[in-house]
Amino acid sequence: MFLTVRNLFTSNFNKMISNQYTKFFKKIVIVLIVLIIADQVTGYLIRRLYYNMVAGENYRTTFSVDSTRADILVFGSSRASHHYVPEFFEKKFSMNFYNTGRDGNYVLSNYANFKAVMKRYSPKIIIFDLNPNDLVYRLSDYERLSAYLPYYTNHQELREIIELRSPFEKYKLLSATYPYNSQILRILFRNLSKTREDDNKGYMPLYIKMKISNAKKYLQESAGTIDLNKINALKDISETCIKNNITLFIVCSPIFSDSKIRFTSTIIEDITRHKLCTYFDYSSDSTFVNHPEYFMDNVHLNDDGAKIFSNIISSKMSDYIKSSL
Repeated sequence: MFLTVRNLFTSNFNKMISNQYTKFFKKIVIVLIVLIIADQVTGYLIRRLYYNMVAGENYRTTFSVDSTRADILVFGSSRASHHYVPEFFEKKFSMNFYNTGRDGNYVLSNYANFKAVMKRYSPKIIIFDLNPNDLVYRLSDYERLSAYLPYYTNHQELREIIELRSPFEKYKLLSATYPYNSQILRILFRNLSKTREDDNKGYMPLYIKMKISNAKKYLQESAGTIDLNKINALKDISETCIKNNITLFIVCSPIFSDSKIRFTSTIIEDITRHKLCTYFDYSSDSTFVNHPEYFMDNVHLNDDGAKIFSNIISSKMSDYIKSSL
């Protein structure tokens, strides 16, 4: 009798525990389903707002990735967006021009942009602006690939590059909201304002003249290890340009004060051995070094300096192309 009661109690207890676990797991599954649906719906709405923007750096990146068909393209960081003035190149080459430069867009980010462009068409001339320390490994350069997360789904050619951010990136990107996590306020602001800034085919002029007292605080990074991913990216850009008969110019644009930080010239020279590829280094050019009237700060030309540089570099490019025919 005692054993029967005990067995009955044990059986009922086990059923109760089993039912509690079942209910608990059902609740977990329901919560997960709700979160997934919420993520996908929210992500869809944010994505619509993202592609609805008509101004700002995200809009310009979308235009670069999906729309531009300019004959001359500039790739690079903020130094690219502030240093290359469209009218000088359009007048010199009788071609249309677009500057894809973006703040914080270094070699890997520009490589992603380049791959997206080449998926659609072949420009005639590409200018790839490099900073003096661009080939050095920096974790921040991988983190900055976040600017291209919104294009991961629709641009298979970008996935391998974007996944360099982390081993878990492709799993994070199963979330529809993840690509926009750090940009939601900016996206909302751009959609509410609908105002267009001064955007001259991607060129963003700077009008401030530098104060000498600010000149020496820039470019203090120490030299580091050369990043092989960046080297391979530049090699692929060069080989792709040669294959598609695109003239490639790798350019280090002017810097106010000469810096000891340099990428290895032999690496760039090896990449630009073909007649369709060449390297121009203006980082120590006497026209600009120690001329504060041409700079906003140590590494960014103001509009006056950009016009002088654009006139010089467009002429140099034209002469190079003529001599290579």
